Amino acid sequence: MRYYPCPTGPLVRVASPLTKGKIEEMSDKIGKTPYFVLNRVDDERKAATLEFLDRKMVAASIPETKKIFMTGLSGEELDFPMTEIGGLADRLNG
Repeated sequence: MRYYPCPTGPLVRVASPLTKGKIEEMSDKIGKTPYFVLNRVDDERKAATLEFLDRKMVAASIPETKKIFMTGLSGEELDFPMTEIGGLADRLNG
């Protein structure tokens, strides 16, 4: 898992909700607010995940789509617009 520092202060981590407690513990130690990026989720998975995470802690939700899957599987760059990524970038840039 990787940390993605933001110049404005929050810390974004791409992770499973199962690691939420550990992430919160680590973020408390360094004084940063943790945010989650839900990766490859459909509406049902997103709803289930949000039962365990505060919605304010979710910086973005990347949808499960065939186009994203096939592009990732082939190792190609995701060179098409994704509003979710644009929203995440806007949030990080304040």
